[in-house]
Parts: sequence; C-alpha cells; structure tokens
Amino acid sequence: MNKMKKIWFKSAFLAMVGMSMTSCGDFLDIYPLTMVYEDNYWNEKNDVDQIVTGCYTRMQDDDFVRRLFIWGESRSDNTRKGFHPKFSATSAEGYILSENILSTNAYTDWSSFYSVIDRCNLVIQKAPEVAEKDPNYLPSDVQATIAEVTALRALCYFYLVRTFKDVPYYTEAITNDEQELNLPATDGDVIVRNLINDLLAVWPNALKVWPKQSGKDISYGRITQNAIFAMLADMYLWIDDYSNAEKYAQMVIDYKTDYFKNNYSSYYMVNGYPLIPDNDNTILEAGMAYNANFGEGGGPESIFELDFSESTTDGSKSNDVPAEFFYRFF
Repeated sequence: MNKMKKIWFKSAFLAMVGMSMTSCGDFLDIYPLTMVYEDNYWNEKNDVDQIVTGCYTRMQDDDFVRRLFIWGESRSDNTRKGFHPKFSATSAEGYILSENILSTNAYTDWSSFYSVIDRCNLVIQKAPEVAEKDPNYLPSDVQATIAEVTALRALCYFYLVRTFKDVPYYTEAITNDEQELNLPATDGDVIVRNLINDLLAVWPNALKVWPKQSGKDISYGRITQNAIFAMLADMYLWIDDYSNAEKYAQMVIDYKTDYFKNNYSSYYMVNGYPLIPDNDNTILEAGMAYNANFGEGGGPESIFELDFSESTTDGSKSNDVPAEFFYRFF
C-alpha cells in the first residue's frame, strides 16, 4: 500500500512540473492536489497534450530506460556480459545476470513504470471531460489521444508482466489518497489478454503517421497504428496465439514494404523484406544498418522508439545507458 501511494504522489508531482506557475510555494499553499486536477488544469486540449508529453518524458528518465534494457535486451542472446565494473559479481546487474535476485535489488523497483501508467489512466479519464469544455478538442482528437496513451500503458504493463509475471493491475485514474491502493497481484496472462482487448479496441483511432515537425519525421517517436500492431504481435506470441501473432506482424511488414517501395530504391530490400543493407554500394560503410537503427535512430525500419537528443541544451534528455553498458562507444 505504501509503495503504491509513493508511486502516485511522485507521478502527480511530476505531471504538474510542466505547468506554468509563477510560484511553486504559493501554488502548493493555496490549492490541494485534487483541486488542481479537478478545477484548475483540465480545461483545454493543451492541458491534455502536456500530460501526454509527460508520459514520453517520464519514459526517457534514466531509471525507466535502464530497466527497459536490464529487464529486456540484457536477458536475450543479443547481449553478453562485458568487463565493465558495472557487471561485477556483487553489482545489481551482476546479481541479475547470475539469477541471484532479492527484493532488495534496485531493479525489482517498478515505480517508474507505474508512474507512466498513472499518467495514462488520468488522460483516459480526463480527455473526454476536457473536450466538453474546449470546442477545438474534436472527438477524433480525443479518440486518438486515448488510443495513444492506452498503447503506452499497455507497453508498460507488458514489460512488467514479462519481468515479474503477476503484478498489480488497474486502469482507473488515481486522483486522491482515499482510493483503494492496496492492490493484489493479477495473473500475468489475464493482464496480457486485457491489454490485447484494449489495443484491439483503440488501434483504428491511432494515427498512421504523425505530422512532420520542422520537416522532421516524428512518427517513430510517437505511438502509431504500426506500433500497436507490433505490440499485438508480441502479446499474441506471449499467449501462444501464433496465428494472430503472424497476422499483426504481417500488417507491419506490409506497411513497411509499401513505404520502402515508395521512398527508397530496390537496393533497400533484403531478401524481399524492407531492411536497410549493412553497407552502401559506393561507400561500403560497414555497420550502416546498425547505426541507422540504434545510433542515429528514427530510420525507416523503426516502428517505435524513445527519441533522445545528443545535446540537452534544448531541454531534451539524452540516453546515457548505452554509453554506460557498452562503454567503448558514445
């Protein structure tokens, strides 16, 4: 119970950081938290957009990204233990690699994921209410917003289930400390089936592509229909529904194939699949595909990724995890 309360209050505070306030002291002295949410914030589309942006921003935090890697890729055969002191036998990472994990290990803390889930639940509840106040917030916009945060919530829960199996599961917004927070664990397979149903319900409302910003394609950095199809393929695979897993994977492949054919030469098709080749015909730059996907990012193969910046001078966040775990590279 205490842990869940801690998750919510941290989430609520961070969600409010993005608001324009002349004095944090005056703000905290005058308005209780619940009044701010109910009466003084959720009035226009921009209010909703700020919290949605906050979902992505929270996912860019080091504690979140670090768990994406440790809970995910580090457990696969795509990586192996290196010689960095980070992987010493007595480090948190070292204990995980040796399957010697206690509840005191820092990576058993899931609060960063629940802070994103809290935000998503809040947006799903509040977006329709805001539309009643702001005539510029069209029904199609509300549906697209709900589809986006439903997918982000599903992604967070899917990571939790794959890591811990049975976890607390809730889809209602927590807006005050009087709500029931002492939640039991829900069976992981039940959660995944609920996530699948959620995604099936919202994917038609998600955007296929996002409008470019300053001429830059940002679709890979936001939830799209393709991102939802990819999640559905993985979730169906998790519950051994191979037919549907193949179906939704093929939907992504078909979309990407059309995209490559319309925007790239036939050279960018490898064995009939839309893939960036690992070298250039003229430059012969080894590792081109790897760098396009995992270095520069946002390549044509990408479906969904967190969009970081090389510099934080513009207020964006950088990803320090690769530099720490793969310490030979920036």
